[in-house]
Amino acid sequence: METAQRTMMNPEEIQGFVRSLVEDTVGRDVDIDDGTELLRSNIVDSMGVVEMISSVERAFSLEIEPKDMVEENLNSIDNITAFLQRKADPDRE
Repeated sequence: METAQRTMMNPEEIQGFVRSLVEDTVGRDVDIDDGTELLRSNIVDSMGVVEMISSVERAFSLEIEPKDMVEENLNSIDNITAFLQRKADPDRE
């Protein structure tokens, strides 16, 4: 996975990046789709969440605040993608 800093991408590119990030974090063959609950399904544990947050912060040159580190933002590829889109364009909310 590329870890160079990026500017925000279109929604499809963000989702592709997040999908790759989750696959790299999981590090094993699992059958997940974009709506699979990563935490509740024990696909990603708390350390995996920390790794993903760190990777997203580096890749997109942004800071994820503790108040944003909640399950509804981080529990699936779809949720992470939507969260990043909101961070990129706060006026969308």
